[in-house]
Amino acid sequence: MRILKIALIVLVTIFITAIQAQDKKDNHEAECKMMVEKIQKTDANKDGKVFACPKCEVYQDKAGKCSDCGAELHEMTIDELHKAICEKDEGHHKMGMKSAKDFDKNKDGKVFQCTMCANEISDEPGECPTCGMKLKEVSLDKAQQNLSKAKEKMEMKKKEIK
Repeated sequence: MRILKIALIVLVTIFITAIQAQDKKDNHEAECKMMVEKIQKTDANKDGKVFACPKCEVYQDKAGKCSDCGAELHEMTIDELHKAICEKDEGHHKMGMKSAKDFDKNKDGKVFQCTMCANEISDEPGECPTCGMKLKEVSLDKAQQNLSKAKEKMEMKKKEIK
């Protein structure tokens, strides 16, 4: 009888965990869809390209400077932006991930982060996959501070969209 109770508790726990994981996935997909729709509306000339500041999540249909931070906007296809915003890959941080520590594979307390796209973090030097800038070596604390600021801006932008 005791084994049956334990088995039932384990099954219920697994079931609840699976439901929570699906809800998180559904929420992520809904947020991605909302962002892509916003970007598509920005593409006034319907050429499939917009100019973006990934640091600030500012998008417009013409070249220029970011209205939030003054950085030069980069031309990107809507598909490239969709991938940058919605997909997670092994080497780089995307907004949905938890901590810069997740990328410190060699445990040296440092990672490489894009100074323009704070959400792009890697444990190896290289170029930002979003804007092409060279990744800068920073401490985990600094990377996390930059990431937190970027997440705050993203949350503010999401509220503006709603």
